[in-house]
Amino acid sequence: MRSTQEIAGRGSETPLTELVSALQEDLRELELTPLPVDQPLAHESSTATGPRCVVEFAAPLPPGHSGLVEGQVDRQWVTFISFTSSKIAKEFCLAAESAHLTGFLMVGKPGVACLEGGPKAIVRFLKEVRTDIFAQVDPCARKMTISIQEEACTRVRFDGFSLHDFSSSQHCTRGSATDSGSDSCSLTNKKRTAGADL
Repeated sequence: MRSTQEIAGRGSETPLTELVSALQEDLRELELTPLPVDQPLAHESSTATGPRCVVEFAAPLPPGHSGLVEGQVDRQWVTFISFTSSKIAKEFCLAAESAHLTGFLMVGKPGVACLEGGPKAIVRFLKEVRTDIFAQVDPCARKMTISIQEEACTRVRFDGFSLHDFSSSQHCTRGSATDSGSDSCSLTNKKRTAGADL
């Protein structure tokens, strides 16, 4: 059997099978075992195709929930400078339900959304929102901020995906979670409402 150096000296005239055989011979001399072609490396375990990790849930997830499918529930909080279009809000909620997410959307100035579901389902949903749903919105009103991400939650906190409209309230009573019409206290009350659900 020729050595790898001898075969390499022949350049492009070397048959591939001869080169592979020479490489395997060299590896045997170094007491190294080549991996079979179809065997993944240690860092390429099932993470590429399966869930990132398996979380033990404190309570059963709703049937068909994306977190149940992926074996992990993340909770993503999203804020909007303004979310006032009822048509876009309905499309947002329908898309979230189709993605098998739970959570809510609070429309108004500012707007707040919470998304619960499998990490991949959340990423796909946000991509759909940015590319399809918000394509109908005036560019100056499209700003969406991913504010907080809670990973590997042990339970789903929301039942389905709901829409809340606080923009029609006429007054704001300090400490009230439902009256949040003025811009100065609407975000504070929305945070209180969301906190109460957790």
